[in-house]
Amino acid sequence: MTDGRVRALVEAIHATPTQAVLYLSGGASQALGWLLSIPGASNTVLETLVPYSRTSMSLLLGKILLVYEDF
Repeated sequence: MTDGRVRALVEAIHATPTQAVLYLSGGASQALGWLLSIPGASNTVLETLVPYSRTSMSLLLGKILLVYEDF
């Protein structure tokens, strides 16, 4: 469940005409749960992709990364 500040932010995003295709990895993938758990997500989120393995990330980026870092 989201806390009040996150919910208010996601509701504000959903209230705009903004639409997005999201590519997320690592800890950022938690944002997907926040976006999809609040009504209005189907108007905001067009598509998502969460490349989980190094192979998937390399295929998405079109090159093999020598270093994978957490930020």
